[in-house]
Amino acid sequence: MMNRLPLLHPAELEATIQAFSGTHPPQAILISGMAGIGRLAFAEALAASLLFTPAEALDRNADFQRLALAEDARSIGVDETRVVCSRLRMSPAHGGRRILLVENADVMSDSATNAMLKTLEEPPAGAVILIIAARPSLIPATIRSRCQTRVLQVPRREQALALLGERLEGRPETELSALLELAGGSPGQAIDLAAADAGTVYGELLEILGPVTGKASRVSRTRLQAFADRRGGKESWPVCRHLTSVLLHRAALHLSGIAQIESVPGETRLFEALKGKATSGSLCQAHDLAQRIANDTDGKFLDTIYATQRMILAVEHTVLGQQAR
Repeated sequence: MMNRLPLLHPAELEATIQAFSGTHPPQAILISGMAGIGRLAFAEALAASLLFTPAEALDRNADFQRLALAEDARSIGVDETRVVCSRLRMSPAHGGRRILLVENADVMSDSATNAMLKTLEEPPAGAVILIIAARPSLIPATIRSRCQTRVLQVPRREQALALLGERLEGRPETELSALLELAGGSPGQAIDLAAADAGTVYGELLEILGPVTGKASRVSRTRLQAFADRRGGKESWPVCRHLTSVLLHRAALHLSGIAQIESVPGETRLFEALKGKATSGSLCQAHDLAQRIANDTDGKFLDTIYATQRMILAVEHTVLGQQAR
């Protein structure tokens, strides 16, 4: 579960607050950006400012509502969406604004999305809807067009490392740097990866794929099976899936000539060995194929251990043109 983060975008917050002091204040704001960079903290700080209440007291404020994905649910349903939208039409308890914070707008059901659209088409006076989305492209254009957008960027590396030093006290700076690299600069994801021992798992992935750069040009099926059994179970599958994607993305960047900080020992050596056997384009194709396998596995509740093997063999097949077995 993603750790709650402090506010990491104070300048963007101040600019957004200023937008509400104009003659045409926004009635809906779409907040996006990669996971683990403080989108929720930003939205809560904005809501708290608009309601003149401390952020930690938001959920006790009668003029604040929160719509989020329920535990174990796959989407936000229409019933709960209609409830919060109807409450937006009530008069504010304190005579100011009513605010609805939607935490997972990109996983709303079609019916829930339609209910939200009706509210945005005829927004109640004084109502503000704050919408958080990891993948805003999944939100219908009819909703996006009615929102002002705020795309939050990853925090500065120094800022992220300082936060990791506080949350992962006692860990060496080299480990913190590696985790941040594997998380794409996201401190929240880095904290979650630390709990999953991601550095070790990533090192094992590098070892598994090492033989594809040699004369054999094939992954050891015995070692692959052992890795999948150990790391591909339902509990560890999300991390394994993420790290396979990260490896391919970073390898493609390396072959494109883009400088990167080495995440774990041996990474640069493997990427250098791929030169002449792969291109940035073929690695991007391998990444896309692995993502399709992973998405298919999640969407159809397929065997994650088998999917782990398929993702790695897809790398072998796409990068080296060999047939996966």
